[in-house]
Amino acid sequence: MHQFGAAPLRWTSEGSPNEKDWVEVDFGVSRPITRVKAYLLDDGRNQPVTVPAAIQFEYSPGAKGDWIPLRAGTPDPPAIRGGQAISVTAPQVKAQRLRVTFTHQKGKRSGITELEAWGPLEGRYTPAPAPAGNIAFNPAPRDGGFPRASASFHDRYGGVPTSAHDGIIVYRATPTNRWTCYGSPNQHTDWFALDFGEKKTFSRAILHIYHDRGGVQAPKGYTLQHWTGEDWEDIPGQEKSPGTPKGSAANTVTFPPVESSKLRIVFTHLGKGNTRSGLTELEIWDK
Repeated sequence: MHQFGAAPLRWTSEGSPNEKDWVEVDFGVSRPITRVKAYLLDDGRNQPVTVPAAIQFEYSPGAKGDWIPLRAGTPDPPAIRGGQAISVTAPQVKAQRLRVTFTHQKGKRSGITELEAWGPLEGRYTPAPAPAGNIAFNPAPRDGGFPRASASFHDRYGGVPTSAHDGIIVYRATPTNRWTCYGSPNQHTDWFALDFGEKKTFSRAILHIYHDRGGVQAPKGYTLQHWTGEDWEDIPGQEKSPGTPKGSAANTVTFPPVESSKLRIVFTHLGKGNTRSGLTELEIWDK
């Protein structure tokens, strides 16, 4: 199912100062690609997000290097239309990265709700390895080992701490792959923590905040803390983007390097009725 209109599961360039903007996907490994499909947004008359004037598809064989135009045939459909997908077919290429560049209509900006890349399966499918440097990642968190997650509370619907650092990001309600504190008796704050098992140095965190527009919503605010060996202390110099927590999106925090064996995030709940906070994934990076 692909959601158009005002659905939160989308990317747009609204607010961009550029005449052209792009979105990129890195597969992590080289994949054979023969078809690319983009689901275009059109928010309607007098809205800032509409169909682009032109679209360009490019690929790169590796993690770095120049972009190569995808030698595609006539798009399907030939005309760019909002609220539906545009698909292009090309001779097979090996690509690790895929980029789509949008030339905006005058005074407007572009967006998509989904981007797909298709190609033949060569042998048995092998998932790409996790990017190096994410010290929060545990490929099998339910089997124990470090890093190990805990929380002040978790919901009774499957939103447990171990689901929030397994490398899987799911902003939708199903399948359940998240931690939330929905139902927590704590009216103002709850926390989520990671124990690394040993001292680690880190300077960046990415919070993929879960938001179901119901009982779990983006928090009013959050603070990162580290374990001193005796107590929790706020990490100094936290710079957050966006400044106000945003649900169904990546929220990045940077700070001067910290060395600690544990990290904790204290969420201040939005405070509307019984709403609580949640994460679908937490990333902690050494740089």
